[in-house]
Amino acid sequence: MPEIKINNKTFATQTGAAQPIIANNVQFPAGHIVQTKFKSVSLLSVNVTSSTLTAFTNSSVQEYYVAIDNLTVGNAVALHFCVAIHVEGSSSVAHGGLGIFRDTTKIYETDTDAFQNYQGTSSSGAKFSTLANILFIDTNISSTSHTYYLGGRMGTGDFIRVEANVPSTFLAQEIQQ
Repeated sequence: MPEIKINNKTFATQTGAAQPIIANNVQFPAGHIVQTKFKSVSLLSVNVTSSTLTAFTNSSVQEYYVAIDNLTVGNAVALHFCVAIHVEGSSSVAHGGLGIFRDTTKIYETDTDAFQNYQGTSSSGAKFSTLANILFIDTNISSTSHTYYLGGRMGTGDFIRVEANVPSTFLAQEIQQ
């Protein structure tokens, strides 16, 4: 098996015609992206009506997430969630918020009025859809594998949900510390 060594330490190996593999003792510089995971979903979520952050589901199935494994404890994970949300209320105002769970632990949450629409004296109610972006860096990696879920919470109005007409994207990148 051919090897590339630097100062008598193995840097990369190769078996036969297979692609070379970087040895597991190689240290990447701080700030380097070690790996990237991505998921795209085009499904309508169940309405969230609670003011408590609740993970979005599609018929009781978790669909709005990204999983990342082979993490190094002590590194960070950069998250970028881009989702089409819809907020609706029967009165003249509707607002809600979003957040992120790491596995089952809430790690980020906006106010319940982060996304809002005011219709004045409208008797038909307030409703709106928008594209929301969440950028967050999780610096408390405690395991070699985590799943990050999108959550929603209602402020004033009837419900908040993820729309199906625009793909929702979920990106996780491990960053060397």
